[in-house]
Amino acid sequence: MPEIFVLFDKPNAVYAAGQKISGRVVFSTASQQNPRWIDVQLHGRSHTFFTRQESETKTNSKGESETKTHTVHYTATAKHLDTAVPLWRKTDKAARLLPGKYEWQFWFQLPCSVLPPSFEGNNGNIRYWVRAEVSRSWKFNIVDESSFEIAPFLDLNTMPIARTPLDGFAVKNLGCCCFRNGNVEA
Repeated sequence: MPEIFVLFDKPNAVYAAGQKISGRVVFSTASQQNPRWIDVQLHGRSHTFFTRQESETKTNSKGESETKTHTVHYTATAKHLDTAVPLWRKTDKAARLLPGKYEWQFWFQLPCSVLPPSFEGNNGNIRYWVRAEVSRSWKFNIVDESSFEIAPFLDLNTMPIARTPLDGFAVKNLGCCCFRNGNVEA
């Protein structure tokens, strides 16, 4: 069975807005393949979901009040990144990939605008990933996804307390039974 992998050049796969994500897509096969195309895609999505109990009171024709409680589901999704780059295209009917290992370099420039940082929570998440896909006629596509993180951007210049110089001095007398006592200053 043919395999495809996404490998990042940066081992920890943590990036910030404006940085370049780079890596390679590795496709290996033991038999000749006839794909339509091979792509690498950059994705970023935020998703939130939660439920609330809502009550509604109605008065019927007899003047009796009736309260009904039901659960309302709320959900929303937003795209932050959505880009695809072709790695290989079938140029004619005879185009094939012979048995072996193929590697393609890729890179994506993250936008300089502030991207929301990666997040996982009980009621939502913000996730980023790179997906490699081999499209095959009359067969399931071969896919691999590797996630990466966007680190939050923190500009210390916007925080007045960060401009305050640290000034302090502490002395501690340390010692132990058979060792000499002395002061440690910091």
